[in-house]
Formats: sequence, C-alpha cells, structure tokens
Amino acid sequence: MKDGNCWICGGGADEKAGNTVNFRTGNSDVDYHLVRCRGCGLVMIDPMPSDEQLRIFYGQAFYPKLSGMTAWVADLLLDERASFIQRRMIGQRVLEQGCGTGSFLQKLIRLGMDAYGIEPSKDWSLAVPADVATRVRANLDEQGGFDDGFFDMVCLWQVLEHVESPGTLLKTLHRKLRDGGGLILEVPHYGCRESAWLKDAWFGLDAPGHLWHFDRITLSLALKKSGFEVVEVVDSLWQVPWIWPTFCQTNGQRYVRSIPWNKGVPKGMRFLSPLASACVVAQSLLDRCWPESLHVLRMFALKRGDWAGI
Repeated sequence: MKDGNCWICGGGADEKAGNTVNFRTGNSDVDYHLVRCRGCGLVMIDPMPSDEQLRIFYGQAFYPKLSGMTAWVADLLLDERASFIQRRMIGQRVLEQGCGTGSFLQKLIRLGMDAYGIEPSKDWSLAVPADVATRVRANLDEQGGFDDGFFDMVCLWQVLEHVESPGTLLKTLHRKLRDGGGLILEVPHYGCRESAWLKDAWFGLDAPGHLWHFDRITLSLALKKSGFEVVEVVDSLWQVPWIWPTFCQTNGQRYVRSIPWNKGVPKGMRFLSPLASACVVAQSLLDRCWPESLHVLRMFALKRGDWAGI
C-alpha cells in the first residue's frame, strides 16, 4: 500500500490475512501482520519495515559462500533456471534483475548468452566474479546503462517480493524490453496449500524481507496491468525447503520443526537427518496430486502494448 492505495488495483481498504510473523532485530522482537487488499487480494506485511530493520535482515548472511553438498544442490537450481530460459529463448540479450553475487549471470554468459545483471546492493555486487563484474549495474537507468528496448528477455528469480515499489520496477522493465520480449518472473506462491497448512511457519513469508505475497491471480493482474501477456504459468518444486535454510536460517528451522513427522529429530540434526529429507520429499510428491500446491510460482510473459499505469 502507498498512501493507503494498493499498487495493483488502487483499492484503498485492506483486511487481516490471518498470519503474524515475528522477526528479531537486535534486542527487540517485531511482529508483522499480513493484510489483504479487498480489491484484488494482494497480501502484504504491515507495518512496512524500517530501513534499519531491513539492514539487519539483509546483513544476516543473505548470500553466504556455499560449499560441499549445499553448493552442488544450489548449482542444480541454477541449471534448472538456465534450462527454463533456453527452452523459451526469444533472443540472446538477457537481463537478470537482482543478480546478487552473480552466480547465475556467470552461468548464462558461459552458455553463450549476452547477459547483464542489476544488483542495487553494493555489498553483494562487490562479490560478483571479476569476469562478469563489468556487466553488472546498480540500477537500470544509471549513466552508461541500457537503452529502452535493449533486452530480449528479463528474468527475476524471487526478487519482486523484496521490492518496495514493484509497480515502478515492472514499468521500467517493460520499457527496457523490446516489443515481444519475454519476462520470466518467479515468486514464493502464497496461494499454495503448504502456505495454508504451515501458516506463520511457512518459510515463504520470510519477514521483513518479503513485503508482498502473490498468488496466481494477483501476479497475473500485476503483469497484465504492466503491459505483459502471461503465456505460461508453472508451479515449481525447485525452491525446495532443504536448500533455503542456508539462506533463511530462522524460517528454515521453523519450517522443518513444523513437519509433524520430524518432531523428534534433535535440533542440530534437522537439516542432515534422513527423516527430515524424507518428509520434504513426501510432501513434494503429495503436492503433485493437487493444483495450487507447489510453493514456487513462476510465470513467463511477453511484452504487449503499453504500460497500463500501475
């Protein structure tokens, strides 16, 4: 909400969505509530975090250096994402919005793509490998940046939920894409059964970093309003919970503790225990039996017409 108005539909009223998420900042705890726009159903946290709370959140090893089994599994995730792009290639010039430390950007370049990245965080951009650092910018409109219509494809991997002004970002990306260019957008799927089951323990809430929570309806509406035509919707398993405890330690612990069959596993062994892994795999297989079950929502859209005024 900005000035009381939803950035997707302009609705001015909101209602409690039922979840309360706790986040520890220094010596105090902050409770964030989830509220829902009465107009379109977009869910967001309330109150919006302060700059200091976000500084603490993003300072908690958000992009740690991976090694061993964790690095191998994370690389599989990047391979899957690269394959997803390759199967939908419209052109070779690709932008990754929110490229972090540049691991995925490096993979795209090695696959022969003319790839570039945007990373506003100075701390993370300093960790970008030297061979791709010249292709990373702090924002889309900085001096020496990119002309309008420059890119064939843009990808955002779990970025939009972190952005303070998503409508402004989508407007800018629409402008930087050529006519008919492709947008790949992935977010945690708030509308999934897992979210409804785990409630405030669902790892996708990840307060206060995740400001917005999308389902198929709200994400499709946001893209349509931004001048995109959604041509493919995919529910994905590729953000599996046993990868992300490395990135979101607190919510990861809450997730695994909330699995009923895992109650007896000692705290220090939860992410190594075969029982925890078996429970996650079983849950993932069950997901396939019901639509709207998988915990990652991915959309592929094409640039059509003009920005519609979010």
